[in-house]
This record gives sequence, C-alpha cells and structure tokens, in this order.
Amino acid sequence: MQDSLLAVLASIPIVIFVLKRFRAPSHLDLPTVGYDGRLMSYFSSLRFLKEADVILRKGITQYHGRLFKIPQMDQWVAVASDHDFIENIRTAPEHILSMDAAIDDMIQADYTLGPQVKLNTYHIPVIRNFSLTQNLNAIFPELVDEITHAIEDEFGPKTNKNEWAATPAADTLTRIVCRVNHRVFVGLPLCRNTSYCNINIENTTNIIVGAAILNLFPKFLKPVIGRLMSKVTGTQRRLLVHLKPLIEERKRLIEEFGPSYPDKPNDMLTWLMDAAPPGLERTSESFVLRLLTVNFAALHSTSMTLTHAMYYLAAQPESIRILRTEIESFLDKDVRNWTKDSLETCWKLDSFLKESQRLHALNGLTMLRKAVAPYSFADGTTIPAGTTVAAATSAIHINPNVYDDPETFDPWRFSSMRERAVNSDDSVTREADDMRFRFTGTGPGYLAFGGGRHVCPGRFFVSIVMKAFIARLIMDYDLKMECEGVRPKDEWFGSNCVPNRHAKIMFRRRTATL
Repeated sequence: MQDSLLAVLASIPIVIFVLKRFRAPSHLDLPTVGYDGRLMSYFSSLRFLKEADVILRKGITQYHGRLFKIPQMDQWVAVASDHDFIENIRTAPEHILSMDAAIDDMIQADYTLGPQVKLNTYHIPVIRNFSLTQNLNAIFPELVDEITHAIEDEFGPKTNKNEWAATPAADTLTRIVCRVNHRVFVGLPLCRNTSYCNINIENTTNIIVGAAILNLFPKFLKPVIGRLMSKVTGTQRRLLVHLKPLIEERKRLIEEFGPSYPDKPNDMLTWLMDAAPPGLERTSESFVLRLLTVNFAALHSTSMTLTHAMYYLAAQPESIRILRTEIESFLDKDVRNWTKDSLETCWKLDSFLKESQRLHALNGLTMLRKAVAPYSFADGTTIPAGTTVAAATSAIHINPNVYDDPETFDPWRFSSMRERAVNSDDSVTREADDMRFRFTGTGPGYLAFGGGRHVCPGRFFVSIVMKAFIARLIMDYDLKMECEGVRPKDEWFGSNCVPNRHAKIMFRRRTATL
C-alpha cells in the first residue's frame, strides 16, 4: 500500500503535463494573473502554491473592478475583488452558486471525510441553530476549567523556576485547542487522553494534506487516487476504541430511562445523538465519523487563528499590559466566577483578535462557490456552469477605502469603532455597528468568516475559546517571541495563510498574578 502511494505521488508531475488538456482556459473569458496557455499556466499554478498572497495582490491591483482568473492545478478560479461582485457572490442562491459543491471540491469530502458525511449534513444545524451556540453559557465554566488545566500542564513544568522557556507555538496551541474542544465534545476524562487527542490532530492533518494532493489530479483520476490515499476508515477504527464504550453506555441509558435520562451530559456527542436521523446514522461508527468531522472544522480554524494572534501578542508586550488591565477591570479574580457575559465586556481583547484575523485570515480566497448553472454578475460578466468563483479576502481587508492605514496592525481598531458606534444618536445604527465590529461580526467590510447564509456557524464558539484562553494565560504568564518584538512571517500553501509552524514563543510564570 505504501509503495503504491509513493508511486502515485512520484507520478504527479508526469500526470499533470500529460493530461494538461483537461484544464483548458478558454471557457473563462477573463483577464489572467500569470500565464494563460495550456502548458505554461501550470508554472503559474506551481507559483500559486507558495506565493498566493503575491499573485492575489497583483490581480487586485491590475484588475480592480473586474473579475480575473487564476490557474490552479485542477481548475481555473474566477476571483472577485470589487464590492459589487463580492455582494453578488454573497447573495446568489445556493442552487446557482453553491458553497457545498465548492467546499466538496476543495476538501474532496468523499475521500477525506467519507461520502456519508457529504450525503447527510445534520451536524451543521447542531452547530448553527441550537445546540453548540445556545449552550455557550452553560458550557463556559467547563471551557475555562479545561483551559486552566491545559495551560498548567503545557507550561507549568517548563517554567517552575520563573525562568523563560521556549515552546513551539503552533504544536502547543493545537494540543491545547484540541483538548479544550473535546471537553465540550465528549467531556472528561477522554478529552485529556493523549492518544485520543493525537488521533484527532492527526486526522485534521490527513484531511488537509489529502485534499491538497487530490486537487493536483484531474477529476477522472480522483476516485482511484482517493481510494489509495483515504485514511477515513482506519482513523474511524482507531477512534472507535476510545469512543464506542462511551456511546454504547449512553445508548443503554436512553433505552433504560428515556432520552432525558438522569445526569445526561450536555456535550457535542449528546447533541449529535439527539439529532441523528434513524438508521445508519445512529450507529457508533457513524457518531465517530461525525465527531471527526466536527473536530476538523473546529480544530483547524481555531488553532491556526489563535496562533496568528498569539504571535502578535508575544511580539507586543505593551498590548499584553493593556489587556491585563482590561481583564482586571471586568473579570473576577477567581476564574471560577468568570462568565461568558463578563468575558464579552472585554472589548479590547475582542478587538485584538478581530484585527489579527483581518490581516491574517486563514484563506486568501473566501466565500468559495461553484456555479451549478451559468451566472451573470451585475456588470453582465457571465461565468459558465462548473466554474469556481471566490472573493479575494485582502481586497477588502487591506482596502484603504474600507480601513484607515489598512496594512498596519492596530489592536484597538475595532474597539474604537464600537465605542464610536454605541455613542451614536441613531439607535438602529448603534446596535448594528456594535454587532458588526465584534470579533464574530460579519459584513461587506469583513470576510474572514465568509458571508451571506453560509457565514461560519461555529464562530461564536471559536471566539469564546480564544478569548478565554488568552485572558487565562496572561493572568499567570509573561510571554515574548524568541526573537523579541518580531512577529514570525506567515507561510502560504496555495490560498491558505498558515501561521509559522516552527516559531517558538517564550513563557515565564508571572511573579504577580491576579
């Protein structure tokens, strides 16, 4: 099996050039960033893998006010960089411009998540509509408790002499986020099981890498390559060892005492079991598959966004001092008395995270859609069915017409906007702007969470986890970058903006704490 996979990977360049005719540029009558020809466009595709930010900026500068196209290994993507085009994408109906179809292409769900998840997405309403979002107040004490223990477990042993100690930021924060997420997903003690957490972290990497490799191949080869590469079944079996006893016990309690059995856990597994349709979806194997899917969505986005923000925090000691003053003002000295509502009063902390994400959104292309039918934009430009279209995130996020001094990191940018908004004489504007300038707020000037009906459903959970983590961390620890005052440079893999995977943050236990 391993030899077969290596042979497949070694043949990638040959396959790409021999089968180049399967990606022709002629169906998109749009200006191109890079080479336009059938053969030379592959060189532009390879460049996009490492320099997507440069290529997108070039397109925004050259073709602002128009759609332009960029070559990727398996397709051409039409990119919108103008407000009106982006609004067209945001408001287009799903049956014309489909997010589901675009995401399916991007992550190759049949092979990285399994076809069952693609066919029935009942887990999405569990996140969006009722269970996760509506339970944030109830689960908040458990989040803070797990964050407290995770911080002490990760940093305490390294800093017990009150000396600076270095830790690889990306890996450490991923472990913490995984553990905290699963406190809400499956509870204690499983969330602290190293083997269990490692499987979930490994699965997230497998999905990202697997999708990236699959997208190097033309469509007709993907079923073959996908079956060779897919690790879904193996991961599912490994995780089942940990989860099956828990799931079967909950099934037994439901059968014996009914769906509202005594001391019923209030966690993601319970919500999935309550929402699952009868039949195949109610097996232990299916529940494991759903948890793997939810884990991927939550772990990938939260850990990377948090790492981006932590690099700014560690590079700016003055910001830490300001945030500590805010935390001391609004949060109780005893973390056991913290509440979600009290954390939400920390506007500067909220603003810090939003500003970090403005400049370091996880993807240079957002609001991905696939045209299920031909679609005409407001200016008459038409894209044919099968075309992938997206908005260029930086076209808005670093637009001087949207933000003052847009390429400068201003940690209190959005808290200042909120303060001006709440002092407005217009009550409708006051309320709308207050929501819009929050970390979880969306709108035409902020695309990090997508837009329209498909705005990220888990952003409220992500926000609470990150704010609680930072607030709790800086109570007890000082931090700085290994290279003091210097934020590590981002890495790009295709359109994905990845926080530096090798940078280290220095930690030291504070001598004076809250």
